[in-house]
Amino acid sequence: MKEDHRRAKVPLPNANPHATTHVTVENQVALDDAYPVQSVLFRLMEEGLSSLDAIHAIGLVLAERFFAGLREEGQPADLKCGVSGRAEPIDG
Repeated sequence: MKEDHRRAKVPLPNANPHATTHVTVENQVALDDAYPVQSVLFRLMEEGLSSLDAIHAIGLVLAERFFAGLREEGQPADLKCGVSGRAEPIDG
């Protein structure tokens, strides 16, 4: 993962959380239909994002849901919700 980022000239100010997010997204992709992540990844790549950028986009949504769950009281956040709805087409 670090080598891929070095080649792509993506800075890693804190590699451990970044790597954890990558592994989480990649594991969800490997689970096929258990999570919507695989179809979102493929859709983002079809829209022109590299696999690295698509993983980053999905990871951002995952991190947002995770931290929102930490702030909420009561029921834990449903981390499955939001990815397919949030990772809509990215303009630019």
